[in-house]
Amino acid sequence: MNEQDRLPLRVKVCYGIGHLGNMLLLLLNAVFLLYFYTDVIGISARAAAIIILIARLWDAFNDPIMGALVDKKEHKGGKCRYFLKLFAVPAGICVALSYFVPDLRGSVKIIWVAVTYILQGMAQTAVSVPLFTMMARLSSNQVERAKLGQFQSIASILANLMVPAVTLPMATAIGGENLQLGFSAVAVIYGIAFAACFLICWAGTAGYEKEPEVQEENAPKVTLREIGRALCHNKVALLVALCYLMYCVYSTLMGSSLLYYLTYNLKNTDLMSVYSVLSTVTGFAPILLMVVLVKKLGNANTTVLACAVVVVGQLARFLSHDTVVACLYFGWCMEGVGVALFASMVRQCMMDAMVYGEWKTGVSNQAVLMSILTFGQKLGQAVGGIGAAALLDFFGYVPDAETQTETVMNVFFIENVTLPMIIFAISIALMLVIGRYEKRLPAMQKDLAARKASAAN
Repeated sequence: MNEQDRLPLRVKVCYGIGHLGNMLLLLLNAVFLLYFYTDVIGISARAAAIIILIARLWDAFNDPIMGALVDKKEHKGGKCRYFLKLFAVPAGICVALSYFVPDLRGSVKIIWVAVTYILQGMAQTAVSVPLFTMMARLSSNQVERAKLGQFQSIASILANLMVPAVTLPMATAIGGENLQLGFSAVAVIYGIAFAACFLICWAGTAGYEKEPEVQEENAPKVTLREIGRALCHNKVALLVALCYLMYCVYSTLMGSSLLYYLTYNLKNTDLMSVYSVLSTVTGFAPILLMVVLVKKLGNANTTVLACAVVVVGQLARFLSHDTVVACLYFGWCMEGVGVALFASMVRQCMMDAMVYGEWKTGVSNQAVLMSILTFGQKLGQAVGGIGAAALLDFFGYVPDAETQTETVMNVFFIENVTLPMIIFAISIALMLVIGRYEKRLPAMQKDLAARKASAAN
């Protein structure tokens, strides 16, 4: 390995801390945003769904635009680090504002909620796109990138342990019966932590983000239109983005329906803590083995392995219909292993897509490609969340009933067992296609190096 590609431990830790900040906000929104809107400040579920949908539609334009801006920006300290420093504090303020609602009424309150939520999403994009892009710019070595992915995954696991466990108790402790006050105060804490994490990432990676290559004075500038066209011709990136979109739909849909499933299908809500422990603890194992797996299998095949593990676990649950406790626990363990590995590897695959895209089109658009992942994440969460609510309504779910119809319970089973099995099986097929291109990466990199050397002469 080239010594210039090796990264010291502090750089990896600080990069992971940046991802911790991003996950704090993602989980805060995923677990508590809808509850805050409907049960705390009293807007209708329909209004909340429309707000979320509008915000995601805006992200379809906002995220790629941010990616293009990062790609075109030149800064001696690193183009990604420049945006982290610029937007960390404003983004933290937007986090706090999105959970602060003045004493407003009717449509004025809804407008306030919509504006602050959209601003929060834009601010998150402004720091998350540069953060994800930075991994590709810190090192070009596949193994070092996998190590960065390990710290990224550890940050995700820590956030998953903290946010669901401490947020509501903190809000209750601070606000008492006034949960709106409690959530506003907690959001200030999260906003400060969010900004601090990105500033630590900015400071800790100083000197390690590779600067853009110097272009000849008369070399043509790459336009935003050319960047967009290059994205459309990057089939590897589009396949990776599709896999990630399906994963985000699965995680949100299953997360939204899990409590219902435990309540009505398994009739034991205490299993929520069992699921949390099993899926979190087992998620550590593949993260520790990730570098070894990447060396042996490569990025795409490691992702195939992750998907296969989930499919095997869900298949055991499907065949037993979760009537066998051992199959239920086995499925949850396999899900924890596979999902943790998949979530880590999908960004590694997108970085391979960067090489393919530059080789294919001659355009380097790293940040645009990473912005497609952030958009896929937000779109998947929106589709999963809205889909979960729509399915409840369509199939006649009765709130607070002792039992539900067999049709409703079948929906819960499909959301928690059948759908994940199908989604990860499709992902296996897509990743096998991506793997064919990954085998050609060394030749592509060699060809790119020859082109750049020829252009320099």
